[in-house]
Amino acid sequence: MQHTHDVIIIGAGIAGSAMALALAKQGLRVALIDKQQPSPITAEMNLRVSNINLVSEQFLNTLGVVFPENRRGLFKHIKILQENSAQHLDFSASLLRLPYLGSIIENNVLVNLMQDILQKQSGVNCYFAVTAEKFVINKTAALAYLSKMGVLSAPLVIGAEGAHSSLLEHCGIAQAQKNYGQTALVAHIATQHSHEEMAYQRFLTSGPLAYLPLHNQHHCSIVWSSTPSHIDYLSGLSDEAFALEVATNMLHELGTVEIISKRACYPLVMRHASRYISERVALIGDTIHTLHPLAGQGANLGLMDVACLAQCIKDAKEKNRDIGDCAQLRPYERKRRMSNTLMLQAIKLLTKNQQPFLGLRALGVSCLIHSQFLKRIMIQFAQGAYYDR
Repeated sequence: MQHTHDVIIIGAGIAGSAMALALAKQGLRVALIDKQQPSPITAEMNLRVSNINLVSEQFLNTLGVVFPENRRGLFKHIKILQENSAQHLDFSASLLRLPYLGSIIENNVLVNLMQDILQKQSGVNCYFAVTAEKFVINKTAALAYLSKMGVLSAPLVIGAEGAHSSLLEHCGIAQAQKNYGQTALVAHIATQHSHEEMAYQRFLTSGPLAYLPLHNQHHCSIVWSSTPSHIDYLSGLSDEAFALEVATNMLHELGTVEIISKRACYPLVMRHASRYISERVALIGDTIHTLHPLAGQGANLGLMDVACLAQCIKDAKEKNRDIGDCAQLRPYERKRRMSNTLMLQAIKLLTKNQQPFLGLRALGVSCLIHSQFLKRIMIQFAQGAYYDR
């Protein structure tokens, strides 16, 4: 049996769920497909968290998404430290008269918030624990053949599956790929002193260590990016020994540390798709770009992809144009490629741990320390002021 929709979305993570919600708000009939059920919200904090900046939060607010205060950590300040340097750099929301710089929220909490709203939207069909086994693209429609569920048809299919996308592979779209030579270790910690809504990042020789403030004033999520051998060493330590390593390498900024979660690791790879669109296909989020977590911009880039593509689809609809036509999708690709490339290249430079890049980074930090103007520019960049949506 064939089921007809206006748009099919493959992948129900942050970007895919937001895309479904944005298009449902336009009155489109949407099919949202994911091979897994959404991860339920439990009392225990999920290890996968995202930094959501103010621009992204405001976009989510327009979709009806409001962050629960008891599951998000606000940060109003960022303190950046460097190994072998007594200098440190501070960023504050007050520099731009902002209420805060961002929110740390669990990925599954954000997805479930959007899924709750989607369940109340007419014209949205969610297919979970289902795989799109095959795609057929013709002149009038994109067909997705689902395991056990028949065939879905729509003028446009959107890929939001993440880095290993079957739709991207079907379209034959190449990816530029570079291994950062680092692995990220994530965990949650309890700290002796309150974080007071400040995020911390210390650049070490082998990679950065970050404290991300959670709702509890004495809890942080940590991301430690380092060489695979170093992460293997850290993973093998007892909780007590690992806690000491964390606190020592963050110069005891928040005092002693206790590990309050399991630890998880994942390799860090930069990816960037050569194309964002194909006939009757558009790609968003981690499907077209993955980057180092040191700037916490992955989810924000994906949400700006969603905002831009949703606007392009709306413009095409208002002109009675075919929303799956490449000519209607090209403005999305042009705008977002420019913004995403800028962020990817900036992060690439920051992650280089060889000379002359180490010297240039130190010089840049020194310049920022003494320039309120440059600090404002950096905050605006991180807030998405220069994202082309």
